[in-house]
Amino acid sequence: MDIIKISIKTIYNLIDTMKNNDEQFPHILHRLKALEKLALYVKLEKPRQSKEVKEALAKLSEVLSSAVSLVTKFTEAHKLNHMVKSSNYKLEFENLNKSLTDAFVILSGALHVDQDRRLDEQEDKLAEQKNELAEEENRLAKQENELAEQKNELAEQKNELAKQENELAEQENELAEQKNELAEQKNELAKQENELAEQKNELAEQKNELAKQENELAEQKNELAKQENELAEQKNELAEQKNELAEQKNELAEQENRLAEQKNELSKLENRLAEQEDKLAEQDDILQRVGSKLAYESRGYDCILL
Repeated sequence: MDIIKISIKTIYNLIDTMKNNDEQFPHILHRLKALEKLALYVKLEKPRQSKEVKEALAKLSEVLSSAVSLVTKFTEAHKLNHMVKSSNYKLEFENLNKSLTDAFVILSGALHVDQDRRLDEQEDKLAEQKNELAEEENRLAKQENELAEQKNELAEQKNELAKQENELAEQENELAEQKNELAEQKNELAKQENELAEQKNELAEQKNELAKQENELAEQKNELAKQENELAEQKNELAEQKNELAEQKNELAEQENRLAEQKNELSKLENRLAEQEDKLAEQDDILQRVGSKLAYESRGYDCILL
């Protein structure tokens, strides 16, 4: 941007010179001041060196060189002859004013084009970021749905586990009842054995009855053995059910751990989403400021041209 630094310095020198001749050529001074504002804007904003901007700056440099030559010529002539008439240079200064106006219009147009391009690029980037944000929101919604499904599955598993625990409690109650029945049967057997001892004296007379009772006792013993076998089988089934319950509890603990990990991932995604929304808000603010500044400068340039 050396050319703009040289142009600004040249404009400052021309303004200082033309202040002494403001009455003869007021339009030149006004046009130089307008170019001064435009050149300072180029220096501060530092637009990209597009083809249009380069050509406009080259045109401005060429016009300023012509202006320096004409003003120097007029100033020296005025020093040598205080009676020199400004009308002798009227046509040249009118041409200079036209050239300065053309340079101002060309440079303004080039800067407007550059700003429009930059604004379009920012809008494209903003659109891309909005699309990325929408995709991120969709992924987040999908994960939330998956999380809800997993919660439902976990609730179903908990219900199933509660059901199995209730069944296990019922089986334990049945086992307790069977134990009570077995105890009663044992008491009954003890009672019968006592009766058998009392009936030994009557053994001779009651052999047939005793044989019958012995047969009944044998049947009861068989039934008792059968019940004991069934009780053993029920105990084995209960042990297997307890093992299955332990495995289901382990699976449930693993699912809860996976659920906690997914919650952490969801929290990280929400944080990234919040950061992207903040960046988006900042870019919207920058875009609004650029638009406001552009509108303000456009009104200022229109006023200068008028």
